[in-house]
Amino acid sequence: LSAYQDKLLKFYQDNPDFLSPKFRAAEIVNFVKGGLKDLSVSRTKVKWGVTVPSAPNHTIYVWFDALINYISAIGYAKKIGIKGYENYPLNMDDFWPADVHLIGKEIFRFHAVIWPAVLMALGLPLPKKVFAHGWWTVEGEKMSKSLGNFIDPRDITAKYGVEPLRYFIFREVPFGGDGDFSVEQFKKRFNSDLANDLGNLLSRVLNMAAKNIGTIPQTFEGESALLKEAKEIDQKYDMEMEALSFDKALDLAWGLIGKMNRYIDETKPWALAKTDLEKAKSILLELIFALRYVANWIAPFMPNTSAEMHRRLAAGEIQKYAPLFPRIEEVKK
Repeated sequence: LSAYQDKLLKFYQDNPDFLSPKFRAAEIVNFVKGGLKDLSVSRTKVKWGVTVPSAPNHTIYVWFDALINYISAIGYAKKIGIKGYENYPLNMDDFWPADVHLIGKEIFRFHAVIWPAVLMALGLPLPKKVFAHGWWTVEGEKMSKSLGNFIDPRDITAKYGVEPLRYFIFREVPFGGDGDFSVEQFKKRFNSDLANDLGNLLSRVLNMAAKNIGTIPQTFEGESALLKEAKEIDQKYDMEMEALSFDKALDLAWGLIGKMNRYIDETKPWALAKTDLEKAKSILLELIFALRYVANWIAPFMPNTSAEMHRRLAAGEIQKYAPLFPRIEEVKK
């Protein structure tokens, strides 16, 4: 391992996104700079490991074996022509190099130091990024068996659905950092973000459109500052998703949702329809087409909600629907 110290440091420098998130990079760089010692890939005290053929009293170090599995599982033996693997169902080149190795922060060092050195030794390309995610605590305390403070996600999803929980996890904390889960905070975000901001917006727009437009056309005709902004956000959204900045991607979506709610309050299309119906129709169509962008943006986090929004916003006759997210009433203030 010591032979790869300088090579690793140069690789980190040449590939600044490899160690992610960036605030965890210094820990790895400083560790390598401190000097790498050679690593024994076998052990004598662990009996349940894979036996070393040339030394039966040794077993392969569990982490070395675990890391090698990333390539052995996808056809490394077939790639290098080991006899007996000619018909292995996977071709390594279809999967490697990985775009992202997503791992827990407690095993970041194994994946950011030992694993790249192994790949360098094999002459194989390294993953484009190793991303270490954080941990969740519960109401400020680490989850433990002794405290019995585990949150069973099945209890939450049985009562409130899978998608609101998934949304909360990705929106509440920057991905890669540590987060704290509170049932009350989950309920508050459910009510504010999902029931009020998104769900109420969709209902308001479609109810007014059903009354004043009747059918949704295939395309929006004319200029729209709102839709122009949605297109600009679309590009920023892609960049945040590529960087695994999921909270920022959702912030962009909810930024437009907030703007749409304010736009309704400012233009009052329900009142405008009485004096200038065409203008009111134009505003409502702007909102409908902007909501389609939102439906696209939430798809990775809430695919069923996204599909339902697209169904309601599709071209054709407009109907009235039940709320997407009925409010949770038992929230503590």
